[in-house]
Amino acid sequence: MEFGVEIGEFRVPRRVFQRLLPERPTPERCVEAYYLQRTRFESIAERKIRRRQLTEDGNVEITGRDLREGTPMTSRSARLR
Repeated sequence: MEFGVEIGEFRVPRRVFQRLLPERPTPERCVEAYYLQRTRFESIAERKIRRRQLTEDGNVEITGRDLREGTPMTSRSARLR
């Protein structure tokens, strides 16, 4: 099963949430994770917009690489539960 979470102009594939969630990502858990890490996702999206790194249809797609390059991962205890 493959899904992504689209919120506004963001598209975040399920595999990105695998890095954030200790359990298997479901659509509901991914939306919750997005809102808990909203500032981080918005910072990544702003950086991609400034660099004009948009999809063909003008949206922002956040990848696992973006999470690694963006704000640093916090300790495992701070990860989503």
